[in-house]
Amino acid sequence: MRPFLVALLASVFLVACSKPKPPTITPHSVEVKSVSPTALVLHAQFDVHNPNGFPLVVRKVSGKLTVANNVDMGSTSVPSGVSIPANGTQRVASDLDVSWQNLSQLLPYALSGKPVPYSFDGHAAVGGKSLDIEVPFSIKGNLTSAQLLSAGLNGLPKLPGLAP
Repeated sequence: MRPFLVALLASVFLVACSKPKPPTITPHSVEVKSVSPTALVLHAQFDVHNPNGFPLVVRKVSGKLTVANNVDMGSTSVPSGVSIPANGTQRVASDLDVSWQNLSQLLPYALSGKPVPYSFDGHAAVGGKSLDIEVPFSIKGNLTSAQLLSAGLNGLPKLPGLAP
C-alpha cells in the first residue's frame, strides 16, 4: 500500500508543478468592416484554445497590416478581456481598426482593377494563473479596388459649389 501512496503523491506533485502550455489561436473568419481615408477596420473572429487546467484572459490583440508586396500600411492594438475556460475553446471577436500610414501608396493598386491581397500579422496577449504569453496569428484576405478607390475619393477635399 505504501508504494502506491508514494506513486500517487508523486504523480499529483508532477501534475501540480507541470509547466503551463501555450494557448493556440486559429483565425475563424475575417471581413472588411469599413475602408475610409483614415483607416481600415477588419472584423476578425478567432478560436482560442486553452490546454491548461485554469482559465485565461485575452488581454489585447495587436498587429501590423501589410498589402500587396509587403507595403506596411499601419498597426493597431485593441483591448479584449475575453475569458477562455480551462481546457476549452472560446471564440474571440475583435474590430481591428488600422489607421493608414500612407494611403497614397495604395493608389496604383486601386487603379489596377484587381483584388489587392493583405495580411494582418498579429499576436494576442493572453494571461492567467502562471502564464503571460504573446500568441502569434496571421489573417489573409483581399481588398477590392472599389474599396480602395472609395477610401481615396472620400479623402479628397470637397470642391466648392459641388453637392456633398
